Amino acid sequence: MDLSFFKKTDTDDLTYQLEYLMIRNQYPSYMSSFTDGSKDDERVASAACCRGYTESESLPGPASVYNAEINSLLIWLEVMANSNKTRFLRLFVLHASIAQRGDQTLDEHTALAPLEFHIVFYWIPGHISIKGNDGKG
Repeated sequence: MDLSFFKKTDTDDLTYQLEYLMIRNQYPSYMSSFTDGSKDDERVASAACCRGYTESESLPGPASVYNAEINSLLIWLEVMANSNKTRFLRLFVLHASIAQRGDQTLDEHTALAPLEFHIVFYWIPGHISIKGNDGKG
């Protein structure tokens, strides 16, 4: 099951919400987390959200939204490396190319190596009223 199968312009929020719930049900013992990077005319920022906790930071003005997305994944990795609550995670990211590159980024992040996390990556579009995905923990 993959949410990137749907074309955002042709898919209503309810369809995404139902598909998201079906994915969650495939991994009942896993914790969901979300990452996002964004850029507007003046700012570039990254954020990671997990169990109601959100960590965010600003990036230098010339950074791209792709830089922000990668940085949000690194923020999330740092939060997970310092957490002892769970080792089974679903990570929902807002940029499809980041979800595809996620395993490679994890391999490069040595802090998680001794922790034996099992992580499943999914792309999920923003602004579809999924708790946690829209910055509401």
